[in-house]
Amino acid sequence: MKVKLGLIKGRHKMPVDGYVILQDSIPDSMLSKEDFYLLESFVEGAVYRVVLDDYPNITEIDLYLTGLSRVQHLVIKAFHKRGVKVNLYDFDKESGEYFKILSY
Repeated sequence: MKVKLGLIKGRHKMPVDGYVILQDSIPDSMLSKEDFYLLESFVEGAVYRVVLDDYPNITEIDLYLTGLSRVQHLVIKAFHKRGVKVNLYDFDKESGEYFKILSY
C-alpha cells in the first residue's frame, strides 16, 4: 500500500493522506545536538504509529518535506528500518507544485 504523508502537520498545505509528526512544531529541546537521541526517539514513535496504527499495510510512502532536515533524515531512517520505500517530494516556489526529488 502506498500512502502520501506530510512530514510535519500544519507547516505547509500539502496534497497528503496524513502526517508523520502530528503537532505543528518540534520542541526546541529536541533540536539541540546534545539531545539528538530525544528527537530520534520521538521520530521513531511517530513512524511506529504510522506503520502499526494508521497504515498497517504500508509498503511505500510519498513523503512531502517541510524543512527540518534532522527530522527528515530520521524519518527516512525509521521507515527504512521497517522496509518501507520512501519517495521524497519538495516544493517548487515558482510553479507552486511539489516534485519528486529522490527515492530510497
